[in-house]
Amino acid sequence: MFFRIVYTLFWRLKVDGLENIPKRGGAIIAANHISLADPQLIGCTLSRQVFYMAKKELFDIPIFGWILRRVNAFPVNRNKSDLTAIRIAKKILSRGELLLMFPQGGRRKNYESEVKEGVGLLSYMAQVPIIPCCIINSDKMKKFLPLSVIFSKPIPPSDKNRRSVYTESANKVVEEIENLKKSSL
Repeated sequence: MFFRIVYTLFWRLKVDGLENIPKRGGAIIAANHISLADPQLIGCTLSRQVFYMAKKELFDIPIFGWILRRVNAFPVNRNKSDLTAIRIAKKILSRGELLLMFPQGGRRKNYESEVKEGVGLLSYMAQVPIIPCCIINSDKMKKFLPLSVIFSKPIPPSDKNRRSVYTESANKVVEEIENLKKSSL
């Protein structure tokens, strides 16, 4: 609540598409990642609790790692297939919780870099929808430009267990995020 008030007062936070977030049941929120503020920015817009994947190196930072563990974050090794992180994520989704993921695996200013298939894999494994989410201007917070968080319609899970399908799902998500960004300008 505190961050929502701060973002609204200082950055005129605008949130659209909250009706696309299910009231209950598991779902993956897949967002673009352009600043360190993105996880808390998305989290403060939701009325439901959200869990986060965060790169494992962040958990080694004194105090910050301790804080991450208390705000529902868990580590993922982005340099390999992290089966422990996949199991944790699947368990969270199977319990009917929300999971925030960044399909490109880290902060990116554009969508020309590789898209990771993990979002499609987890959607299939847990049979939960993916909700594309576009964040606008969190990389320009020093300029106090208005912030926007836009949630799109859910993309249903695939019923096919193939790597190409996971990649296709991840690409659909990134394409939808780009469409949300273009339509908001």
